[in-house]
Amino acid sequence: MVYYKQKEAEAMTLGQNIQAARKNRGMSQEALAEQVGVSRQALGKWEKDAALPGVDNLQALAGALGVRMTDASGQLWTDVRALDERP
Repeated sequence: MVYYKQKEAEAMTLGQNIQAARKNRGMSQEALAEQVGVSRQALGKWEKDAALPGVDNLQALAGALGVRMTDASGQLWTDVRALDERP
């Protein structure tokens, strides 16, 4: 499931999806970061789209949030793969 902004028809970013899923589960950034095994600051950067989580962290996020990886990553999955393919 991809979350959508109510006012706009465009899909949300990966960070917005992470934040929405976290809030829907009533979790703090600190609690989710602890479950994923990263710092709260790292999670905050992901939610602000200032950084992208790696594939391992995406899998951990999806597990902690109870969503499929394609749900958590939405259309940005190709961007994460492109990061892994850089020389």
